[in-house]
Amino acid sequence: MRSPVWHPYRMAITEKQVKEAFTDFLVANGWEVTTKNVDYVDLIARRDSELIVAELKGHTKSAGTAIDIGYGQLIRRMTAEREFARFALVVPETLATHVERVSADVRIKLGIEVYLVDAHGGVRGL
Repeated sequence: MRSPVWHPYRMAITEKQVKEAFTDFLVANGWEVTTKNVDYVDLIARRDSELIVAELKGHTKSAGTAIDIGYGQLIRRMTAEREFARFALVVPETLATHVERVSADVRIKLGIEVYLVDAHGGVRGL
């Protein structure tokens, strides 16, 4: 059962809500999604020969640290077996400033995409 619809003025979006919104977004775009993964990746999505490996973060008391950890988790998962995978960090849009502490140039060089989840469950790329 999905969490209740988020109130637009409620600022805290949990990791569970981020997962639900991103899963719905991917499925609507033809992806097959799993969140039960052997190496503790938050979410893996497959569509034909495409693969997305995603780390999901919600609001916490130390959001900046959580975002930094998310980047590290993604980098650690960049292995030869996943050479052609896409890597994504998915966070509430209110945490975009924390994500942007790693510049767009660096994110592009590392191959890390960022997706933002709004208070209504909408998803967009950064």
